[in-house]
Amino acid sequence: MRIRVGKNIFFKITVNRLNDEPENFTDARNVRLTINRKYSSYQVSPPLTIHDNIIEFEFVGGGNATSGQYEVHLYYEKLNEASVTGIDKFYLDFCNAFILVDLTCKEDTGFESESPSINLKGIIERNRDGKDGVTPRIDPETKHWMIGIEDTGIVAEGKDGLTPSIGENGNWWIGDVDTGKPSRGKAFEYSDFTEEEIHELQEPARAMIDALDTLDKAVTANEQQRIKNEVTRVANEDAREDAENLRREAENTRELNEEARETAETGRASAEDNRVKAEQSRVEAENNRVKAENTRVEKENERQTAENTRDTNEQSRKEAETNRVTAEEGRVTEFNRLKSESETATLNATTQANYAKEQGDNVAGTVEEIKTAQDELTTSINDLTTVLNTQQGNRALYEAAGATYNEETGFYELNGLNDITEEQMKTIYVQTNHMDYIENMSDVFSGCSFRTNLGFKRLRTTNNRKFNLRNAFRENKQLEVMRLGPDNDVWPMIITENSSFNNSFVGCSSLKSILGYLKFTSLERIIISLVPLLQDIRIKNLIYNLSIPDSPLLSLESMQYLINNAVNTSAITVTVHADVYAKIQDTTNTDWHALIASAQEKNITFATA
Repeated sequence: MRIRVGKNIFFKITVNRLNDEPENFTDARNVRLTINRKYSSYQVSPPLTIHDNIIEFEFVGGGNATSGQYEVHLYYEKLNEASVTGIDKFYLDFCNAFILVDLTCKEDTGFESESPSINLKGIIERNRDGKDGVTPRIDPETKHWMIGIEDTGIVAEGKDGLTPSIGENGNWWIGDVDTGKPSRGKAFEYSDFTEEEIHELQEPARAMIDALDTLDKAVTANEQQRIKNEVTRVANEDAREDAENLRREAENTRELNEEARETAETGRASAEDNRVKAEQSRVEAENNRVKAENTRVEKENERQTAENTRDTNEQSRKEAETNRVTAEEGRVTEFNRLKSESETATLNATTQANYAKEQGDNVAGTVEEIKTAQDELTTSINDLTTVLNTQQGNRALYEAAGATYNEETGFYELNGLNDITEEQMKTIYVQTNHMDYIENMSDVFSGCSFRTNLGFKRLRTTNNRKFNLRNAFRENKQLEVMRLGPDNDVWPMIITENSSFNNSFVGCSSLKSILGYLKFTSLERIIISLVPLLQDIRIKNLIYNLSIPDSPLLSLESMQYLINNAVNTSAITVTVHADVYAKIQDTTNTDWHALIASAQEKNITFATA
């Protein structure tokens, strides 16, 4: 019988004798019942209820109950003056009473309820003080004493004597002999009978004495056999105790091995802590690298702007130079033409030359103006760099990333938080600005200290991406709001493997809200633990069991969203904190209690941690 751990199991044991007669517990004493887990020192003795030949008790599944095979042992005593010790001891064992399996294992049919019942039936063959001897009996046909099926040949009933009777003459007759003694008056005396008559009258007594002697011998033989059986039982008990000692030695060896395993596990955990610290150092270095890269990008943007300005100025210079060359070529061509035509064109040529000279002077002035503008632009760029390196410049950077600065309060506002200081905003930007570019966030942000994050902005490229959040935000005790996406259901953060979500938010003791929603496509068991202040979380397309055992403040809207968007095709269990479970079970709390009906429609049941 396979039953999941954590359940309370109700037992009913019916006890009969070998002849199928109900056992009588009226005069029983020292009734004890124990439940043992095989190959373990675990043992519990529950309170019993006894009526007629039925024993009932409850096995509480919490506490130290763990998976494994369990035995049930019943012991009681009865007073028996015929016993050597004066007490009969009775034992009834159920060596394979039931099996507890993990929450992820399948139960046997009929035990899926929260409080399953098990009926056991036992037959008491005899107590262990010694096997009963065979009681002598009288064969009704031969009148011989029988021991079992053996005929002793001894007559159990003596030969009938002659019954005295009163004859017609008023005398006592024995058989057909007249004693001559009157039936009234003086009583019989010994001298009234002959030796033959006395011998005949004593015959039944002698036969009975012989029969009693034979019976005494048979009883003595049976008692000796019982003593022999008792000696055998004691020897068997000693052998059992030896075997039990061997089992204890093996158990001690197992415990020593377990201690060695725990020591090794402690070493492994220590090595893991060192790995986590090294990973945190790597993450910090990566954050510094990202910060330096962001600074480099900013400087590159400034350089590109200055380069564009230089290109513009250079283009203007080239255009001016081209115009000057064109004008010069035209002037030379015109001058040669005029010179070849006539000396009289000298005045005109001179005039043309003067005009060309004026144009050249104008071009030189234009170049000087360009140079002056370039110097002024360089000065402006330097001034802008100075501004960007100040707090005012960082504010523009933060607002461009999605935060809002409140001039009245002097705080930044982001993801519902409205009291973010300048230093906290700097931490948020440095540690989370690159989050939009990462799909595998395993251990990347564990141990960080940001109150919230800048979130994902690239919706088109983020949609339908598969994320790894293993240990992603572990032990971030400052984290209050985590933005995984927009407030609507535009796109999910998809988790595809169990290892991709392990301990994602474990230790986030200040986390209250997770914006966006999570979609688990193939996880067989989802656990979100050690987040005591969590209120809002949206889980979509739930398929398998879900456990949020440490969050007593979980909101009604979160539970409604979970149930309404579940897509499970078989029965699943949602385990919540005891406070949340109490609100669900409270019939006076209408909205919360309505969750039971909506969950039943989706084949979902609730459990408490």
